[in-house]
Amino acid sequence: MSWQHEERTPVIIAAFNEEKRIANTLAALDVENVAPLVMVNGSSDRTAEIARQYTDQVIELEEQGKFPALQRGVEILGRQGLHGVLFIDADSVPRHRRIWADEMTFPFITNPGPMVTAGRLRFTEGSSVANGIRTLRRQRDFAASARRQDSSSVYGANMGVQFHTEDIRDEFLALPHVWPGEDKLTADLIMEHGGKVKYLASPYSDVHTSSRYHISLLERLVKGKRNAVTQNDAGYLARSPNAARASYVDGRIVPFLPKTSGVISPEA
Repeated sequence: MSWQHEERTPVIIAAFNEEKRIANTLAALDVENVAPLVMVNGSSDRTAEIARQYTDQVIELEEQGKFPALQRGVEILGRQGLHGVLFIDADSVPRHRRIWADEMTFPFITNPGPMVTAGRLRFTEGSSVANGIRTLRRQRDFAASARRQDSSSVYGANMGVQFHTEDIRDEFLALPHVWPGEDKLTADLIMEHGGKVKYLASPYSDVHTSSRYHISLLERLVKGKRNAVTQNDAGYLARSPNAARASYVDGRIVPFLPKTSGVISPEA
């Protein structure tokens, strides 16, 4: 398959059994400015069927795994993927559909080199009080990451990438399958090549998301709490049994697998 929408910003959405949410995500995208590419990775429900009601750019993959789906999407984009591609989760919705993509990609215009843009998250699953607390905590961490200029608050539910060169893009395609943590791994790659991470404080770049479980798990891993798998995490991971997972080791993300006891530790 070749990409046929060169005049619009591509938005890659990896979707695994998201028949209840994918319609809301696609309906919230302004298709006059963006072209969604839905990568349905190993789903057993109606995700692909529903997605095709909104776009003809739907690819069904046999393997399960978010990062391989994103990598395959970037590969399909070809050279257009070098100069600005957006990633959003299949359970996430831009708050301002008309200008979300412009806000996320504007830094690419003023910075022609490799770059990652990071938009903020607002949580929607659970009680309003709990979501408000989680959102405020993420915004606090987001601001701290912006000051440090690190990758710790880059989330795949709302990010943009400008690879700039085919070599960097090809290195991205060769990265190992990690999850959660594919977003940090991508940002680290960009920074290794002298690129920047641009944290966007504007509310026009915000998305609503229900991806709170794996984001919370990753944050504990980043802080070195490798065995901090809560009861909520256990339930979430049980619903995603085939997902590869990641851990920070000496500031770097490396793949790892859960032990049979359910305690997570780095892969040997």
